[in-house]
Amino acid sequence: MINGSPESFITALPIGLSLSKAFDERQEELFVDYFSQMADDLRIHSRSHDITEIIDIANGVLAHALELGDDHINLMLTGEIIKCMKHLKLHVDDEIIMKVRERIQQRAIEQREHLGQDHEKLTENLVADLNKFGIDTGLAFCQFVSGELVFLTEQEIQGLLTMMSHQPWSIDALLLLSLNAEPKIADSAASVLNSLSAKRWKSLGQRQYLTLIQRFGHDSVKTHLSAWQKSAMQYSKQAEQHQVTELYLSYPDGNHAILFNGLLIDPTTKNAHVFGGVFRLGFGLVDSYFDTNPVDTVQYKKMTAEMDTAVDVVQCHPNILRHILCWALDEQQEPLDPDTLHMLALLPSQWTEPQPFSLDKLASTCDFPGKHPDALARGHLSSKLLVNTPLIETWTIAESIDPTLDTLRKVRNRYYLEHPEPYIKALALSG
Repeated sequence: MINGSPESFITALPIGLSLSKAFDERQEELFVDYFSQMADDLRIHSRSHDITEIIDIANGVLAHALELGDDHINLMLTGEIIKCMKHLKLHVDDEIIMKVRERIQQRAIEQREHLGQDHEKLTENLVADLNKFGIDTGLAFCQFVSGELVFLTEQEIQGLLTMMSHQPWSIDALLLLSLNAEPKIADSAASVLNSLSAKRWKSLGQRQYLTLIQRFGHDSVKTHLSAWQKSAMQYSKQAEQHQVTELYLSYPDGNHAILFNGLLIDPTTKNAHVFGGVFRLGFGLVDSYFDTNPVDTVQYKKMTAEMDTAVDVVQCHPNILRHILCWALDEQQEPLDPDTLHMLALLPSQWTEPQPFSLDKLASTCDFPGKHPDALARGHLSSKLLVNTPLIETWTIAESIDPTLDTLRKVRNRYYLEHPEPYIKALALSG
């Protein structure tokens, strides 16, 4: 089995669907971990290849497995496979999701029907579950329920969110869910949010979520934005901006990508949190993470040192991130997950807003060694001599560019992204 290949993903599917129930829970979790990696590799593969045929085969395998009896299919792992695929934006037919729902959640449905007339009891049980798993923020709730919501109808999602809407962090949770890539989840969250009184907005933790909805939300959700903004302005306090104190950049694999990693300081608790992501040219932010657990600076330094042994990392001025993010978000093609949205909401709003590219501003944030006038003069002289050597010709691409391509984006898409090999070679030689 070739790691990272579409064939690995297809081969793994029937293994998980038919894995014997005699295996213990740890072995099932191990399969889910491996399958998640394969599904993520397929998602990355889809950026440069058509995976329609692979997805059609996967849906065919799932549909066939669901025709088997309970003795021949591992329903728990089937549900985990579907949640994984949906999380990574790999298409699963609605009919398949509904069939799994009917079989794997029958007991839960019966329980809801049994408790359906006792709304207070049902809400009490939900709150108990949230407390049991330590759910105390809107982000944590979204992470906790996002996989399960795939199997619920819009009406059921709305009922679940209504029950949790009394929690102090519910405004943040509903705003994050209204940014969900699944329309039924986003619209349900927006509907519940509209049903709450304006005074409830005093518990809003991150007003920046509203800015992100303006930019990335579904059109059906954006129609409610003016009313939400009015309530937020009237009742909520503007949260202090987190501060980026450390930033490391790396160019990990030569595939038009920038990896960033840094520290965010919470202005209230003074705790440091690790965040990071990958910006890929032409796609935007393709991966990201935000660790809600505090980290001490010694531990972070050790982590970056270990990372430096695997890939070369360069410590940079934190403000460089604003130039990367505005570029990445301008190119954003893939839906943003709750972690990414929360991370963006913590940063200064100017860092995520569109802005014209300025080499001068970017250069002003870079720390160049040798600021002494003599050192700068020697650098200028070396640059002039270098330009006058034949070597410079290996750094450039000697081909005429179609004059009708009148924007940088068009030139990039037509020349650099369609045929990257000569540009990669030139960049390697210039490096």
